[in-house]
Amino acid sequence: MIRALALAAATIIVAVCQASAAPLFSVAAATPTVVLVFLGLVALYRGETTAMVITPAVAVAEAWTRGLSPGLLLVAYVPLVPLLGAFDPRGLPLLGPGGRLLGAVAVTGAWARVLAAGSVVLAGASFAPGDIVGRLLLPGILLDLALAGTVYGVFRVALGEPGRRSFGWR
Repeated sequence: MIRALALAAATIIVAVCQASAAPLFSVAAATPTVVLVFLGLVALYRGETTAMVITPAVAVAEAWTRGLSPGLLLVAYVPLVPLLGAFDPRGLPLLGPGGRLLGAVAVTGAWARVLAAGSVVLAGASFAPGDIVGRLLLPGILLDLALAGTVYGVFRVALGEPGRRSFGWR
């Protein structure tokens, strides 16, 4: 019960950080996606089931704090956990949990930004592929990788390597 309450509190705190602190670290038109790193760490340290259960809650909390569509955020964030499982350490032996996290966060972050850009274009904004790639996608992916690597390093030092219980590899 205490762990569930702590996870619910962390979900709200991360959503508020995404709305208030992340824009302070923007580069060009991109901001780091704190929510993706949080979901990735939950998947690594608490298991993929927990991460998939809280993904809708995180999407709704972020939509509530930022005034965005919760459905669009959910579609953007859902691929993270399957991507973490897709980077199977048995197939890629040099890719540890940190590498899996970085790969999944980069791909999911790019997907989320493409969805956001597409929704803005469908709402009537002008379409400039160079601006989308150069001002949104590339800086956003680099920011997400820097944030994920830093936070994972802190978690790795504080909590140790993630357990092997997630993703069914026993």
